Amino acid sequence: MENSLTIRYARSGDGLHLAYGVLGAEGPVVVELVGAMTHIQLGDEEPMMRRLDDRLASFCRLVRVDERGSGMSDPIARNETPTLEQRADDVLAVIDDIGVERVTLFGVADGAALAMMMAATHPAHVERLIVYGSTARAARDVDYPIGAPRSSSTAWPRALPVGGGQARSWT
Repeated sequence: MENSLTIRYARSGDGLHLAYGVLGAEGPVVVELVGAMTHIQLGDEEPMMRRLDDRLASFCRLVRVDERGSGMSDPIARNETPTLEQRADDVLAVIDDIGVERVTLFGVADGAALAMMMAATHPAHVERLIVYGSTARAARDVDYPIGAPRSSSTAWPRALPVGGGQARSWT
């Protein structure tokens, strides 16, 4: 089943335009959170993700969110890293814009931390929680020896495209 992505914009509490896309027309709302660096239109370019999203959209309204500063959402300052709380408030703005009370959150990879935090702090808006490809934490430490070395966390995001086609260094 081929679904077309309908792109909409919600307004954050501090006035940013937050892009989100909707696939599917009926059923419960599932908000897919894949992490801080996204582009809702590029999900269609990866065949495995497109198949997953099409399957989900066959029985629900799937909502993809471009978080502040990434994809089609408004850019943010290069030295600004949104907190989990800001990111949660942005997702709540999208939920409000959709016009529903409760949603299923589908947190993928680093989007899972946001989904879990939202389920714990905003239970009135979260009906179900799905996490996939998540970790307890990312960085190696004394109590988490299987984590990635801290030096590796500063190398990969240096030139990734974010809101408005800019690149941001998170180091």
